[in-house]
Amino acid sequence: MPPTAAELDAAYYPGWSHENKGPLILGVTGTLTFITFLFVVSRIYSRLVSFGKLGSDDYIVILSIVSNTWPPNQSTPPAARSPHHLC
Repeated sequence: MPPTAAELDAAYYPGWSHENKGPLILGVTGTLTFITFLFVVSRIYSRLVSFGKLGSDDYIVILSIVSNTWPPNQSTPPAARSPHHLC
């Protein structure tokens, strides 16, 4: 059976797993993006309930949150995407 990627990393890059901050970066980025999304949804909801329509600034906020989160790889730091970023 061929070695797994984790075994190869341990063999060729000793200590790499201790230096890998990718999961932490993804967790923090994902959490903050989700909180931001909740704030944007709350803003849009409150504007629609209060005024019954959205202003140009609301459309800019919607555009910014969509452009930040789609495609998903665009908002992921390169170091978190690459398993061998220390090479």
